[in-house]
Amino acid sequence: LPANEGEQRSKSTPYPFFLASPIEVHRLQDTNPDDWLVEWKWDGIRGQLIHRGDGTFLWSRGEELVNESFPELISIGEALADGTVLDGEVICWKEEDPIPLGFDQLQRRLGRKQVGNQLKRECPIRFIAYDLLEHKGEDIRQDPISKRKQHLSELIRELKHPEQWRLQQSQHWPLKTWEELDQHRQGARRKQAEGVMLKHRTSPYLGGRKRGFWWKYKLDPMDLDAVLLYA
Repeated sequence: LPANEGEQRSKSTPYPFFLASPIEVHRLQDTNPDDWLVEWKWDGIRGQLIHRGDGTFLWSRGEELVNESFPELISIGEALADGTVLDGEVICWKEEDPIPLGFDQLQRRLGRKQVGNQLKRECPIRFIAYDLLEHKGEDIRQDPISKRKQHLSELIRELKHPEQWRLQQSQHWPLKTWEELDQHRQGARRKQAEGVMLKHRTSPYLGGRKRGFWWKYKLDPMDLDAVLLYA
C-alpha cells in the first residue's frame, strides 16, 4: 500500500460505533433519574461524519462509505474544523418542516452514485448529531457525554455554511422522574421518531454493545385488527 494511500485510509477511518441495549426499566429505577439524559431515537441511518485534513467522509454503521449518496452532507462536513468526527443520524427532513419524512423516502437515496436535483428537493438530507467523538484532532471518547455534547453545541453554533440547517444537534433533556420516561417515549410518535434513548451523564463513548450506559426504549408497534384472507 503506497504511503499516501495508507495515510488517506487512516484519515478516513471511523471509530467503532457505540450501540445501545434494549432498556431494562426495573434495573434502572433504583438509580437517580437526574443521572440520565433523554433524547429522541430517530428513524434514519446511523453514521459518522468525518473531516480530517483535506478529506471529508460519511460512513454508515455498516461501514459503507456513502459520500456519493449524500453530497449535501459532504459539503457540510467540509465546513467543519479539521479533526472533527460526529456520530449521528442521516435523515430526510425538509428545512421548514417540524418533523422528518419517513424512512421510505430516505431509501430512495441509498446506493445512488449520483443524486439529481429533483431527488434532492423531494428528499432533503440532514445530519442529526448525537455525539462528538473527535474535537480539534483529539479523541475525546473517554470524556463524559455531558461534556462532549457541550463541545458539540459550540461547534454547531460556530459553523459557517450557507445550508447550516442540514446539521443540527439532537434534542436532549434531563430525566426528572422515572414515571415520566414512558410519557417521553409515547411523545416520540408525534415527532416521527422510533422512541427515546437514555444515556448516563458520565458515559464515555465505547465500541460495540456495552450494557449499562446507553439504553433504547422503542415505541410499541401499532396494532391492527384484521382478517387475513390469503397471502
